Amino acid sequence: MSPFPPTYRGQVSRRHVPEHIRAKYVRDYQLPTLRTLCLMVAATHFSTHILPTPEVLEALSSASHARVKRPRREQRHKDDYMPEEDENVPHNATALPALPSLSPKEARHWHDRNKQWLQHLPAFYMEALYELLCEHAPLSITKEVLSCYILPQVGAAPNSSRLRERLFFPASLPLFSQDTKCAALLLATLSGSLALSPHATDVVGALRALDLHGLTRLPAGAVVRLLKAPRALGPAPWHLVRVTLPGCLAIDDATVDALVQSTGASLAHLDLTMTSVTPASLTTLGRAAPRLQRLHLAWCDGFADERVSEAISACISQGMAAQPPAIPFRYLRALDVSHTSMGDVALGSICGLVGPQLTSLDVSYTQVGEAGTLDVLAMGLGRSATARPSSLVHLGLAGLCVHASSLLRFLRMFLPWPGEKERRSALRSLRLDDLIEFSRRDPTSLQGRCGLSGDTLYRLAQMVYAAYMAGHVWERVSVGGDKRPAWAPSHWALAAADLGTTYTLGDTLAMLMISVADLHVGGLEILAAHLTPSHDVLISTDATQRCLRAWHAPATALRDDALTALVPWTGALEKVSLDDTLITPNPTLAWICLSQCRGVPVRQRRSYWAPAS
Repeated sequence: MSPFPPTYRGQVSRRHVPEHIRAKYVRDYQLPTLRTLCLMVAATHFSTHILPTPEVLEALSSASHARVKRPRREQRHKDDYMPEEDENVPHNATALPALPSLSPKEARHWHDRNKQWLQHLPAFYMEALYELLCEHAPLSITKEVLSCYILPQVGAAPNSSRLRERLFFPASLPLFSQDTKCAALLLATLSGSLALSPHATDVVGALRALDLHGLTRLPAGAVVRLLKAPRALGPAPWHLVRVTLPGCLAIDDATVDALVQSTGASLAHLDLTMTSVTPASLTTLGRAAPRLQRLHLAWCDGFADERVSEAISACISQGMAAQPPAIPFRYLRALDVSHTSMGDVALGSICGLVGPQLTSLDVSYTQVGEAGTLDVLAMGLGRSATARPSSLVHLGLAGLCVHASSLLRFLRMFLPWPGEKERRSALRSLRLDDLIEFSRRDPTSLQGRCGLSGDTLYRLAQMVYAAYMAGHVWERVSVGGDKRPAWAPSHWALAAADLGTTYTLGDTLAMLMISVADLHVGGLEILAAHLTPSHDVLISTDATQRCLRAWHAPATALRDDALTALVPWTGALEKVSLDDTLITPNPTLAWICLSQCRGVPVRQRRSYWAPAS
């Protein structure tokens, strides 16, 4: 089907599968489909083969015209054309991908036909092509391309509208990063079409997702006008399931009010990360978004304990006064309040309402546990030593300041201890970066150590390994140690100290690297002399059962000898990040990050990856 001759293996049937596609499909024992490869090729060569830019068309026409003038050296079939260097061909034409010989009229006809085909491309394939364009050819997404082919359009007659299920504006596109008013203008144009056309029902009813990411200068009124545009269709014409507005700084409580008035009954996923909303939006969402399942409020200012408690109380009062009475947030499963000023009082109010039903909770870098304990959080989650199995899958506690024994006692409610094979846990992801072992309540105190000390980290590794041996599958564990040797005892007496014996850093790392698929361990002093395990952890597990695929060990003082000792524990390793270490590169890995590594001189970096002669 390709116009290129069979000798061009890169453009016909034999094609290199990109790494991210291979990792996604091969891991699940699936091969990439021909449709996926075709869409990627179309996205990569969109500006030259699908919709050539004016410069490409001019160069193509000029090259084709020059080829017509060139005397034929031998008789060739049109499909066997092989481009050759010619002084009559413009320089910019030789830099283009190989194209068949076309006259200017044929090139224009080809361009117009592709326009027609793109306009009739089904919504599913156009959305997939748009995703690939954002990744592989962002410069090809212009305002004209976005308006003519990607955005929904309201037709002049019934059933003539172009339907789309998703409206996606990423700030990383040059179209939005260079023209700060472009997103607002496109939304205003769509709002005007929806307000004026009597046939906007199909367009509004088809949209399921509104994703505006990182548009820091987008006015909140642009989103409000879009949501209120189709007034003639009724009070709640939208059926949006997902609305994500991370980084849109102007989004406020008025936007949330307009959102729940327009589509509150169907809203299931709401991301308000780094916006200007206040706790008043919690009351609004609890009243008018009964099906909300995921809520992200990270990096939002103003969520103090008192205000959050008042909002939750008002939310409960409104639910009790409703006819029939309703429980606010009764379907909420994922909550992210990281990097906010919430403390034990605020989180206790929220978790007292939805805590036992949560499957994902992130309270990283908040004021939770400011007294050194996590007892309030445990009560909010409905946990005790004899509680039923928890449904929590992801738990983020990074950046908190807690007592070491309190942390282990809290985790003990979710994870089994060595020897408890009958206990099961749903926890799959655990984030414990930048934890500070509590010393004093004074925030200016420097006595707290950033990262887990040796005893605490060893006890954590024991619980992770025990859960793994009981059939638990760990997706990700992220921990951080301090700059002391990893076997140094904690300056706090641990409640479970009698269960431990002498151990080494090798015991801690072996249990973690065997049990976890994506392991982040940073800040430890990893030396080769301290990596000999004192227990039979490695002997008890077969190499084929080790699930480590990605390993991140930044700022660990890692050297080549220590890395050599750790490699046999890794299993089928696919991704390694060794930032700020002392190793030299190993070119056998498919992906490796070595930024800030002092053992890799700048002048020699290219020679490490040069193919062997």
